Amino acid sequence: MGIEPGQQPYLWLSPDGSYAPSSATYARGEVQLRIGAAYEVAVVVEPGVRVAIYLDGQQIREQPDILDALHQGSAELAIGRRAGESDGPLDGAMRRVRLFDRALTGDEVHAIATAHDHCSELQTLPEVVPLTQGPRFHWFGYYDKFQFDPTDRYVLGMSVDFEDRAVKASDVAELGMIDLDADNEWIPLAQSRAFNWQQGCMLQWLPGSNDEIIYNDREDPEGTPHYVARVHNVETGVSRSLSRPIFTVSPDGAIGLGIDFERYKDMVSGYGYPGITDPNAANWAPDDMGIYAIDIASGESQLIITYADTAAFPSDAEGKRFFYAVLVNPAGTRFVFYERIVPAGGGYSHTRVFMADLDGSDLVLVDDAGDASHIDWLDDERVVFYSPHYDGYATIQDGLGHVGNVLDYPVNGHQTFLPGNEWMVSDTYADVFREQHPFLYHLVGDEIYALGHMHSPTEYSGSDRCDNHPRVSRDGRRIVVDSAQSEGRQMYMFDIGELLDQGEARANR
Repeated sequence: MGIEPGQQPYLWLSPDGSYAPSSATYARGEVQLRIGAAYEVAVVVEPGVRVAIYLDGQQIREQPDILDALHQGSAELAIGRRAGESDGPLDGAMRRVRLFDRALTGDEVHAIATAHDHCSELQTLPEVVPLTQGPRFHWFGYYDKFQFDPTDRYVLGMSVDFEDRAVKASDVAELGMIDLDADNEWIPLAQSRAFNWQQGCMLQWLPGSNDEIIYNDREDPEGTPHYVARVHNVETGVSRSLSRPIFTVSPDGAIGLGIDFERYKDMVSGYGYPGITDPNAANWAPDDMGIYAIDIASGESQLIITYADTAAFPSDAEGKRFFYAVLVNPAGTRFVFYERIVPAGGGYSHTRVFMADLDGSDLVLVDDAGDASHIDWLDDERVVFYSPHYDGYATIQDGLGHVGNVLDYPVNGHQTFLPGNEWMVSDTYADVFREQHPFLYHLVGDEIYALGHMHSPTEYSGSDRCDNHPRVSRDGRRIVVDSAQSEGRQMYMFDIGELLDQGEARANR
């Protein structure tokens, strides 16, 4: 028995003591534990019938059809962490362990807990509500965009009629929005020919606008395809095109920052857009492509940082370079981006983190540890990204580098800070049971709150996987994720308002 990083108790039942899904039964309790609190824990096991987990006298999980041969071999009873997990964010101890020679009833378990004065109210997981359903498939993609409109009534998404393969250049995605006030009605808006499973088409509400969205597309005039961004008014249906595709938009909606998506596609499977070949495929650090600043009003663009610019910063890594993870700070004065260096013969790629002004000036290398992952701004000077090198969600400050961790956590995720920056939402990749675990972290109370456990079928792997990519409403009280747990790739929503109120109340005691 042990505790998941998301603070849920779990039970691992194996006749031979092995940690392998093929030979064991796994049961997780659907409640939230609090660090430092004491619980009366009871596990009832009836081999061949069921296993039930109780906390403070309350049944939190029952798993039927467990193994008949449970512990008939030589494996000893294990109470604690999973095999191989010697450290992590949670520490605890089991005390006064008692074993019975028969399976207790629920009433008997409750009586024991009552006798020890343990009958507290347990924190349960919030309800998850499906926003879309089949037969078509729906998703949004990346996590650092405005999916909710300014009123929090409309939720953007993408829809296709396939998903059992990689995206082709001939594929077209329908863009639409969900009306939360009209029984989650899907309202078609536009189409895109430049999208992928992981980041979609960079669809988002244009910052500062109540009725315009922005997304990427592909044009093919006279047989010369190129990528563009489009600004579309959801009320009038009128669209206009920008000269280049965007990766991100400044908080005031005035400037878009874009990369060469054809190079992105060639360097990372499942990212970028199919249909156009990198003209500089043989050049490791070209000086005529890189990051572009796009004027949203006029549509004109300007190259502001090249691969030659970043290559001028010395590095022990050698290889072909590409840019991604571009994000503007809340004040709209600086932006962060990643340069990834891929060795010629393949193998481990080295990631460097840069910051610059929106015109490309004052370019600074802020981290060279090499393994930076998903990123978000904590404030105007600090970004947070996941890094195994820093053992968790690392904080990097402009001009200073690594200044500590927001959260020591053993699993990579896609993090976003809620309004006010006192809460962070993130997720995990599919674990050994093919389950993903979106969660909240309260920076003030230093507590993790699980949101759910979403099954990801085995076919959703590699570049075709369906990451949760949690996105936050404007008021910070709702979260939408992508998941393939039912009817294929669809979108789901969590109402986290009550959980936030309870967490803040506990932190203020």
